[in-house]
Amino acid sequence: MSSIRTTIRDNIADLILSMTKVGGYNADWQTVQQDDVTLGGWPRATVHLGEETCNDAEDGTYHQVYACSADVMIDIGVKLTTKSPNPQYAIDDLLDEAIDDIKRMFGRNLSIGGAGTLPLLYVSCSTPDLATGDVFVTKTATMTWTISYLQCRTEPSQIG
Repeated sequence: MSSIRTTIRDNIADLILSMTKVGGYNADWQTVQQDDVTLGGWPRATVHLGEETCNDAEDGTYHQVYACSADVMIDIGVKLTTKSPNPQYAIDDLLDEAIDDIKRMFGRNLSIGGAGTLPLLYVSCSTPDLATGDVFVTKTATMTWTISYLQCRTEPSQIG
């Protein structure tokens, strides 16, 4: 059985791959969990789970489960595929649309990890400023979310 963290990460990756223009998103998402930019298409995303925090009550256990929260980071990448008179602004537009797609995805899919998880809370989005005139430049953003879930104390791979 997969760990809860793996299940959450895989469920988010699957949801990202399911985003299409026909489904009401700004782009047809083609690549998830692929670090090699020469493989796959654009836009693309990589999902990471960061620090996990225990939110148990100070006076003891909470019904034989761990009350956890974890940071979820989604690295988004976009790339211009056609010439633009102002590529640095055109790519910003693509990145803004990709960010909107991720927000829309979580708004439509409240239970990412399955039963026992709460909706993700949006924390932040950072975009490094890499000003360039290169028409085929890529640009990235890192979105940070927090997910809360209950984890069984005796079988941690199960959501409590």
